[in-house]
Parts: sequence; structure tokens; C-alpha cells
Amino acid sequence: MAHPAPGQPGTTVWADGVDAALAALGNAATKNVGTTSGTVAAGNDSRFSGGGGGGGGPETVNTVAVSGAAQTIPSPSTASMSRITLTANCVLTFPTLAAGESFTLSLIQGTPGSRHVTWPSAVKWPGGVVPTLSVATNARDVLAFVCDDGSTWAGFMSGQDMR
Repeated sequence: MAHPAPGQPGTTVWADGVDAALAALGNAATKNVGTTSGTVAAGNDSRFSGGGGGGGGPETVNTVAVSGAAQTIPSPSTASMSRITLTANCVLTFPTLAAGESFTLSLIQGTPGSRHVTWPSAVKWPGGVVPTLSVATNARDVLAFVCDDGSTWAGFMSGQDMR
């Protein structure tokens, strides 16, 4: 199938080799797509990737090897993930509430396990039920927190006993 030159009516130029992939697929890939006039251009790297602010690259992880009796979770703009090994029953302090903020919390049970967490009062759970953390040594629970209203953290158990 012949494709018009870039910039000609009925042409869309895609970044990262998509145009070549469509050409390789032939008529089946372009059937029922319609036409567009002009050119669609992307930046130097049009691939989507993590990086908590849209800047690309990996997420920043706040790693705490020994929790102690209290831990403060950093602002999601500093570290959008926290990995905490529970070495004692622990009171958590969350970042300042701001609509649109979110973070992931990975809690690992240290030896001998059976550590508990006291959650901030601003955390709201599905059905009002606080999830039960895994208690075995080295068990890892992954939780997600989202603030959509500027006044509460919505908490969700994403994965339990991830070993």
C-alpha cells in the first residue's frame, strides 16, 4: 500500500517507528481509520514511563530498613513510593493532604513479624474497614493511597502477603 508523503492531506506521521509498523501491516491496519490533514509530532521520547511528575524515568523510592515506633511518609513529589521494614509496631504520619497526590506504600514484616501499624485518621478505607496486614516474617503488603479532595487519603490494599 502506498502512503502519501508526510504533510500531505490524509497523512499522519507518528513517532518511534509507528508509521513503519502501520505500513508493514498494510491495509488491515489503516482500514476505517479516516484521514487527517497535517502532521502529528512528538518530542524526543514519546514513550510513556513512570516518574511521578511525568518527567520519565523510574519512581523515587523511600527505603526504610528499620521502622522503629514511628515513621513519616515523605511528600509524593519527593518519593512516590515508600518501602518500610516493620521492626516494631509503628505509627505512620502521612504527607500533607493535597488533591491529586498519590503514593504507594510497601510494608515488609521484619523478624519476628506480627508488627502492627497505626494509620492516620485522614485515611479512609473501602467500607470503613481497615485491612489486616500480613504477619509472617518477610511478608510484604502493598498499599496505595490517593487524595482526590484535599481532606482525606483513600487507602487500598493493592497486594497482600507478596512473597
